[in-house]
Amino acid sequence: MLKNEKIVANPKYARAIRAPRTVPTEYENSPRNQPRICTIQLNKTDTTFGFDIVYASNTPLRRFDRIIEIDDELMENESTAFVEEKLLKARTRGFIKLYLVDTKTYKFYKTNNLPLSPKESAKKLA
Repeated sequence: MLKNEKIVANPKYARAIRAPRTVPTEYENSPRNQPRICTIQLNKTDTTFGFDIVYASNTPLRRFDRIIEIDDELMENESTAFVEEKLLKARTRGFIKLYLVDTKTYKFYKTNNLPLSPKESAKKLA
């Protein structure tokens, strides 16, 4: 598949990930090209939100989600270190609000020159 897409990948960095054999129902039934808001509240025994920048588990996040905003702050052009810092700060508060898009939605918005962030959308409409 990578060869067909002309994507060069170093197998040294490859990692096997178990995925469902079928697409989950909530994903199949979700609207296409639609950004989502995901809020996660830690309970007293949680020490993490259940995901990091490259891996998610036990959260409402989906594989290949792209974080556009964390707590209403645009992340698209921020460094990985900055995003990780925001996640750590949110973890100490025990709550995080994410504005997300999947890979296809991201591509759709970029191809059609549509603003991804609600703030960008408001500016464009003003």
